[in-house]
Amino acid sequence: MGRAEDPTVPAALTASSADPVLPRGPERAASEGIAKTADPLLVERVRQGDVDASLVLWRRHADLARALAVRHSATAHDHGAHGARLEGADADEVEDLVNRTFARMLREIASDQDPVAPFLLYLYSTLRLEAGSVRGTAPAEPAVLRAFRRLRGSYQTVLWYSQVEPVAPETLGVVLGRDPDELVLGLNNATSRLRSEWIAEIVADPTTPDTCAWLTLRVDAYDATMLSELAEQRYIRHINRCETCPKTVVDLDRFPEILGTTVRGLIAGLTSATSAAPAPVRAVAHPTPGLRPGPVPGRAASAAAGPRTRARGGHEPH
Repeated sequence: MGRAEDPTVPAALTASSADPVLPRGPERAASEGIAKTADPLLVERVRQGDVDASLVLWRRHADLARALAVRHSATAHDHGAHGARLEGADADEVEDLVNRTFARMLREIASDQDPVAPFLLYLYSTLRLEAGSVRGTAPAEPAVLRAFRRLRGSYQTVLWYSQVEPVAPETLGVVLGRDPDELVLGLNNATSRLRSEWIAEIVADPTTPDTCAWLTLRVDAYDATMLSELAEQRYIRHINRCETCPKTVVDLDRFPEILGTTVRGLIAGLTSATSAAPAPVRAVAHPTPGLRPGPVPGRAASAAAGPRTRARGGHEPH
């Protein structure tokens, strides 16, 4: 009797060093209340042996994990992510990968070997590792996500839970052990670092034309009126003719919102590709008021508007 009878829940999620005791009375009410608890707090409860918290995480993210598994499975590789469906023999392969992923995460959390990172990013990374035995191939990631993965864990956490899955600053403070002022400072530092890493990713991408890389490296200088006259003219000519650079400039101006919109777009695409009527996914929810970064250097959305009057720096383009 109890949780283990649910066929959709892997046995690893209900196993513990002692038989789980079903809550009763006030304890049951408290248990039902954790369904609205934020992921980072649920992870801490799992670390303390709370089986109910692990079940909430499973039910909250299992559909997304299956969608990721489809993309990484051999079937998704052979037929394309948009053509794969959780049907027939493929479902067994996908379920096995998802179950092994969650079981591995629970073991690592229980032994304090899990990374300081957002739960969904941890889920994605662990599934990629487990997918190696399924001969899957990792789909290409957007530049902003590649940059995000290069940040330290605390920077990833504060950015994720302010832009992708917003939680109350009080909750984030508990997870990271920081007071409100430290959180704002940490978010500003993380935002600045991610922006720099993202620009580096765009420039280093072999598919980025040299002229676009040249402009991307000078967006902030243009915004600060620090380009020479010749460099500014070249900048304006390019952005008025290029099909991709205007969007890059706008994204830099809206930074770090692009992180949230990119991740939510990927999740929506994954769920729609693996289900005719996908269930709602928490990460797709619109951001709510909470921790916000301060002004980011390099606001440059006005670049496409044309030349501006300014003092000349006297430097030639380089």
